[in-house]
This record gives sequence, C-alpha cells and structure tokens, in this order.
Amino acid sequence: MILPMRERMKRQIEKFWVSRPNFYFALLLVAVSCGSPSIERPQDPWVFRSVLDQRARMISIALHEDLWSAYDTQRCGLYKAWKGGVNFDGAVYTTKHGPQPTTLGTEYIQDPLSSPVWKLIVNGRDNQVFPDYKGHRFQHDQVTLNYQIPQGDQVISIKETPEYLYHKDYAGLSRTFEVQGLAEGQQLGLNILLSNLPNEFSYTTTGDFQVNNQQTNTYAGLTTHEIQGTLILNNGSTSLESYFSINSPVNSRVEADAELADGLAKGADLIDNSDCKTCHNETERTVGPSYLEIAERYPTSEGSVRQLSAKIIAGGTGNWGEVPMTAHPDLTEPDAADMVRYILSLDNEAAVSAEDELLLMQPSVSMTLSDGHKKSEAKDLPGLATSIYVFDGQVDPLNTIATSKPILSGISTGVHVADKADFGPINNNIVVEYRGTLQVPQETNVDFRLVSDDGAWLYINDRLIIDNGGYHGAEAKDGEVILKAGANKIRVVYFNGAAGGVVSLQWAPYGAAQYEIVPTEVLTHNGQQIEEAVPYVPRKRLVRSIPGDQTKLNGMHPSFDLAQARPEAFKGRIGGMDFLSDGSLLVSTWDSLGPVYKLEGVDGDDPESIQVTRIATGLAEP
Repeated sequence: MILPMRERMKRQIEKFWVSRPNFYFALLLVAVSCGSPSIERPQDPWVFRSVLDQRARMISIALHEDLWSAYDTQRCGLYKAWKGGVNFDGAVYTTKHGPQPTTLGTEYIQDPLSSPVWKLIVNGRDNQVFPDYKGHRFQHDQVTLNYQIPQGDQVISIKETPEYLYHKDYAGLSRTFEVQGLAEGQQLGLNILLSNLPNEFSYTTTGDFQVNNQQTNTYAGLTTHEIQGTLILNNGSTSLESYFSINSPVNSRVEADAELADGLAKGADLIDNSDCKTCHNETERTVGPSYLEIAERYPTSEGSVRQLSAKIIAGGTGNWGEVPMTAHPDLTEPDAADMVRYILSLDNEAAVSAEDELLLMQPSVSMTLSDGHKKSEAKDLPGLATSIYVFDGQVDPLNTIATSKPILSGISTGVHVADKADFGPINNNIVVEYRGTLQVPQETNVDFRLVSDDGAWLYINDRLIIDNGGYHGAEAKDGEVILKAGANKIRVVYFNGAAGGVVSLQWAPYGAAQYEIVPTEVLTHNGQQIEEAVPYVPRKRLVRSIPGDQTKLNGMHPSFDLAQARPEAFKGRIGGMDFLSDGSLLVSTWDSLGPVYKLEGVDGDDPESIQVTRIATGLAEP
C-alpha cells in the first residue's frame, strides 16, 4: 500500500531521528513537514517519452515545479533530477529537424549511467543484470515505472514510484520500490548516486544502503555532499528519500554566471545586427561553417576567445576551407569576444579553467598503438597498457570493453591527449582504456583531477575515485585518495562521441602547490595487460529513405484501395496504426502531446461519423 506523502514522510523522519538522535537536520524536517501542500504538476502531460539531452528512450516526469526527474528506459535507471523544466525543441515541438529536447535549469543529480545500474546478488556473488522496461501506469495521481528481470523460468518484477517531497528549504525526491519474485539466497542491488545533499545524512531508506564513495563539493563558500553507493532492495517494499540543497554550488554558480549571461545576450545581438548571417547559419553549414560546428571544434576557453576574436577582426582563410572570411576592422575586441563567447556557448560545454587550459595546451603524451599488438611477456614495463575500442549507437563503455576486441592496442606513457587526432584516424565513437600500476615510495594522500571531453572515469585499486561521465565538453572533476606505498592499480576509461575530444589525468601529491600531468616515471604495466587488437572493419550502412526525409510518396500498393478514414477535424501527424478485433483503429501520432487515439466507425461510408477518442498521451519521442 502506498501511504499518503505526509504520513510516509513522517514515518521516515521518525526512523531517521531514532537512528541519529544528534542530527539537527531531522529535527528541522519534523518542524516544517506538517504543512505539506498538495502537489500540482507543472506540465501537461506531466509524464512523457522523448529524446532528452541527446539520449534516446527517456521518460521525463514533472513531479513539481521544483523537481523534475528523467529515467533512461534502456537502463531502467534514474538519469537526472533537476529544477527548471525542459526546452521542447525538435520536429514534434517546433517542426525543426535536428534539435532535440534538453533539460533546463538547476541540476540536483545527473548520473551518466556509465556503470552497471542493477545487480543480482546470488549467495554473496554479484551478477550484472539488465531489466526490461515494461511501461508505466497512473494510480492516485502518481506514476509507477515497471521493470522486469528475466532469469530463465524466474521473473523478478520491480515497480518504482517517484514522488516530490515538500520542504520549505529543500527539494526532496522519494523513490519507492516494490520487488517481487526474488528466490531464496538472492538480493537485488541498485547503484545509486546522491548529490547536492546539504549534509551527508540528508537521506534515509528502509533498505540497506552500502556507501562506496563520498566526497564534498565547495563553490563560493557553500558545501554540498555527494555519495555513491548500492541500495540493497527488500523483497517487498523499499523506500529511499533524499533532499537537495537549494543553496547548492550548482545554484550559486548559476547566480554567479548572471554577468556571463548578459555578455552572451549582447553577443547574440551583435551577431544578429552584423553581416555574419550572410555566410553562417546557427545549425546548418552554408557558405561557411555553422556556429554549432565552430562551438564543437573549439574548447570553451579564453584562449579560444582570443584566437577567434582576432580571426573575426582580421578575416582570412585556412581553418574551414578556401572561402575567405571578410575582415571586420571596425569591430572592437570586447565586442568580438562577446560574439565568440555566444558562439562557443551553443554546445553547452562548460568553460575550462585557466589552470586546466594551460595543462591541456601541453602536447599529447607518446602512444605506441597498432592493430597487431599481442600480449608480451609477464613483466613490469614503463607506461600504461592502452586499448581503443569502437562503439556503435548509445555508448556503454564498460560493456563495449567487455564484449568487443580493441581496434588498436599498445602503450601510452601517460593519460594526456590534447587532440583526439592523436588517437589515430578513428577518433569518434571510441572507448579508450588505460591499465597498469601507479608506484609511490611511501603511503601518501593525493588529489587527482580528471579532465575529459566527453566522459571519463578513474579507478584506483578497483575503487571508483572520479566519475566524469556523460556527453560534455572539456570538464574537470576531482577526487582524493590515499595511495599505499609501492604499486597501486590504476585504470582510466574514457570515451569520445563526436566533435572535440581530450582526456588528461593530473595529480597534486600531498604538499604540492598545483596540479600536474601524472608523470611517466610513476606509471608501469604488465606485458600481459596489453590486449590483442584486431583491424577495424567499418560497418556497411544501407542508404534508404527514412521518415522525415521529405521523400515524396510515389504511389500505393495495387492490392489496396484508397479511402478516407478520418473526419475532417482530425489531422494528427500519423506515426503508427493498428486495428483492434472489434474493428476500431488505434492511431499514434508524433505531435508534441505524444498521444494515442481510438477511432471507431472507420469502416463506414461517412468519415464525419467516425468517433475519435484520445486514450493516452505523453508518448512523443522524436
């Protein structure tokens, strides 16, 4: 039975208070939870399917104006929780081909879903499992997501109900799980990321939450907590409730960037009132490259701003072909800089700090890679064993490594690639794995920094230290660890989608004044760690017409007769049709509501007598 939100929250807080009697945060919650208002959904439909942030098969849930959540139905896991809504762009919303819906506003949680989400623990042994998404249902103004894990003749059923938790100072997310079908000796585990917590105890659960890693993040004097762990679900009901700080570093960063936003608006106005649009389009290449192409090619850094501003003022050729760009000698350097900053912002890439920019400008480390490398003798050798894999479609780095052979393998003297071209001619849609040992003379505390475009992960002694996953520009994430004296296992996994690509592993050993690229002399590998590579054979792709390519209909199959099967007022953008046994017709459309309609009486002679009823909504997925 699903308890009313207020009662459920009260019970959890009582449990929380008993387990941590000195914890002031629980007392604060008890004091304010009594006035919990009813929840108003900020979107209609408030549950909908779509592409989101370049991820397919996403389901977004508008729980409250202060809390939206999105799930990856391919992985059956929470992708993101945030405040701000969705920018509904793309074919089904704005009739533009190319753009897709993206999240807006302040991020509370964003899990790149790079590691396995679910595991079945059988007699203490972990087994990775991949549930099937079985749709969602509405009941009592709540939505429940349904998953199933087939295990031979056994089927494990999981139902997850997300909900908003009210608090005057915090946004809260409740996740209630109902599990059925676990056999004796089995446990079901779910990898969980909790971030932007105001305090390391700002969550509670009725299951067993095993903390694997935790860190603090500070920005402008404000500190929040991030915890990664595994939630062991009960065979029955399990709840997990967490609260996110409104005064989080993310929110503070948004406020601090107000001045930058003004500059971007000024840059956009300068472009609109210039001759730029004669040769450039925002998303499509015309005489010159699109602004988006430029943004994807250059990192968001002050170095890029200086370089491109000078190019706009001076004009010339060389970077994008032989067509010369007109010089703009009357344009001031500050105005040119605002224009460039606006252009570089179009790919939503985070800015690179001045310190990281200086390190990224250093040339790539030496790599000796080929498609003919074999495992060598089992002895320690300088550098890290390196393998490059190709993926097709949605990236799953660990699965790509586990299920395929590398196209190149060999040795790298470190983890620092400043230009993706240094990986070789195949440098898009790749996963790169570095493995080996990191040698230190004595036990010491080390801060690591991992900069990557797109995602990367650092493991030390099989423990995840830094998670910088997801599709993004050059971004840095830090992690701290104590290295034991002697050899420490090190593994870095990196993937690059398209556009730019960089990866750099840096460290600041205890007492160091600043970060530096992890030096070659502390890195070794065993010859047996080099994977056998196989030459890359590109997949042949068929050229064919696809929906939306504006190909004209040439005719109809001669075995069919053409007839009007809709009333004049019904003009849905048809995506699919199917007949029921009673002769009625189900029609799905690809407009912004994502609805399904039932048409009754389609076999009659009068189209205007057809009855049209909308029976579902929120299923648009461009």
